[in-house]
Amino acid sequence: MRRLMLLFILFLTVYINLAYAQEVLDVLPVEGRNELFHTFLMEELDVLMDKRQLEVEESLTSIEKLKARQAQLKKDYLSLVGTLPVKTPLNAVVVGTIVQDGYNIDKVYYESRPDFHITAHLYYPTNEPGPFPGIIVTCGHYPEAKSVNLYQDLCILLAQNGFVVFIVDPICEGERNQIINPVTGNLYYTNESGTKAHSRLDVGAVIVGTSVMAYELWDNHRGVDYLITRPEVDTSRIGCTGSSGGGAQATYLVAMDDRIKVAAVNSYIMNEQTLFSSIGPQTGSQNLSYEGVYGLDHPDYITIFAPKPFLILAATQDFFDIGATRQTYADEQKVYEKLGFAERIGFFEYDDTHGYSKPKREAATKWFRTWFYDDTTTITEPEHTLLSVDTLNVTETGQVQTSFPEEKNVTDLNVELAEHYEENREKFWTDNTKDSCLDVVKNLIRLDENYDTPVFQSGEIIDRGSYSIEKIKISDGNHTPVTG
Repeated sequence: MRRLMLLFILFLTVYINLAYAQEVLDVLPVEGRNELFHTFLMEELDVLMDKRQLEVEESLTSIEKLKARQAQLKKDYLSLVGTLPVKTPLNAVVVGTIVQDGYNIDKVYYESRPDFHITAHLYYPTNEPGPFPGIIVTCGHYPEAKSVNLYQDLCILLAQNGFVVFIVDPICEGERNQIINPVTGNLYYTNESGTKAHSRLDVGAVIVGTSVMAYELWDNHRGVDYLITRPEVDTSRIGCTGSSGGGAQATYLVAMDDRIKVAAVNSYIMNEQTLFSSIGPQTGSQNLSYEGVYGLDHPDYITIFAPKPFLILAATQDFFDIGATRQTYADEQKVYEKLGFAERIGFFEYDDTHGYSKPKREAATKWFRTWFYDDTTTITEPEHTLLSVDTLNVTETGQVQTSFPEEKNVTDLNVELAEHYEENREKFWTDNTKDSCLDVVKNLIRLDENYDTPVFQSGEIIDRGSYSIEKIKISDGNHTPVTG
């Protein structure tokens, strides 16, 4: 009897569910509804970028106005980066040297913060006396980071042409995987490009008022600190280059570090309206919160750097839209022309895909030769003897997390920040009125209280006998509607 009762209940449940399956409970049409929030955000961005464009046009009416905008852009940029750490000893160590034909490779680690190690390689010429110009290379998203073949090719080519090259492992790549499984103690996201790990770490970083971008910026800035300690380097001639995610790092670095005199950025520069409307925002290491509010776009970081020489490298088949890259170059030509240095903004494109390919490595090397050696000779990259990742590893285990007993990771640093802020949190809520505290919260979340009166719309009513379901929609201007 009990079994029959269970079968009856099961049959009744299936029957009711089949009956309800014929009902359409959706409030919004299926087609297009998943794009509503994206469309809203793009409309908001369009408004901000229209305002920015007016500011750009106004700044180009005089050199004084342009220089004033440069100063304001840098001030706004640094405010968004947030408070950077106090400089502490680098504690740099060269763990080994690989002797090659015409150049050496030093395997180096240093601490950008106490117990936060950065692994790197220093390539330097050995067939002539220095000092040489120094180039810091910021890596894109590759599991091998500094040791991937195309970066070995780039560093060797630069060293063969008279440069000391310092290439740094980014967070979550190479020997610097950061995310640890708290149960097993094993590293997550090993042998991956770092994109997922960057975005996940950025969530925690943003909550405590920083970002993965800011962590990498500081690592690279301290990398320049190390580079200029080397006797092989002419400290008055420092350059920077990066590609893709490394292009983002390079763009942010050259706008912050005044010691960098020449830049070449590959497979990154375009504009955010095109970026967000096509392939969307990139990883947590390639964006800075509230850039749009302050009118900061890719071209503006070049404007901050101007009139120092800046080369944009691009591929016609890149997923970064080539049309937007060309437009940014055209925009920055106006900036450099106004400042009287039109020849210092360069553009090179090649009919290939994303990445630092041979033609672009040659163009970048020529760019650095042009500005650091007054030499415009065409560069041809020869075949190079490349080394294995194991040979190039700096640490004993291949990971800083397992090589240094007291090593911190980004999560540890985020927790330290949270604990630091916690000391003042209770005092803040106790010493201030509720309204003033809420005003701070509203400002932090950028709450706009100048909204339209919400409109309640009643829709279809579904009768289920003993009860009814009413579809409703609450709209507010062009915001994404709330449904129920």
